[in-house]
Amino acid sequence: MRVKQCLFCHKDFNAAKKSTKYCCRICQSTHLASIHAKANGLKRRSGETLICEHCQSEYYVPKYRRETAKYCSRSCLGLAHPERAEKARNNSPLMRRAGLSEPRRYKTIRINGKQVREHRYLMEQHLGRKLDRNEQVHHINGDWRDNRTNSEHQKLELSLYSDPSF
Repeated sequence: MRVKQCLFCHKDFNAAKKSTKYCCRICQSTHLASIHAKANGLKRRSGETLICEHCQSEYYVPKYRRETAKYCSRSCLGLAHPERAEKARNNSPLMRRAGLSEPRRYKTIRINGKQVREHRYLMEQHLGRKLDRNEQVHHINGDWRDNRTNSEHQKLELSLYSDPSF
């Protein structure tokens, strides 16, 4: 057995063969992948390395995006243009479908010193058991701020239909 130094981690190890260069398979595969991946990756790249206008870090851009790319990521784009991020958030399909212009903020209450969403707590009281994490509570009228029970909804609807001015 010969004591050799690993080409990747530079630790001393006992080599079983004269040709052994790495202390383990992990060092061998990591080192070879880093050598070959760089060589292959640099061959294929036809774009440019640019500097992000927000965070000043370098990032690679493919050839077809050279003219339009100004930021290294969507988070840098959002931080550089907060008004765009707000507009995108308000115009998202989820917000439009819900008819909301602001993110959902459920009502919360404190039960035994623990903060709980009110609609989940009310459903647990109605069912007489604790809700599982994967169980969801759907609001009858689609309004996430409205935590009335089914009977209260029915009373409201009946009062609307029995109104003579309707």
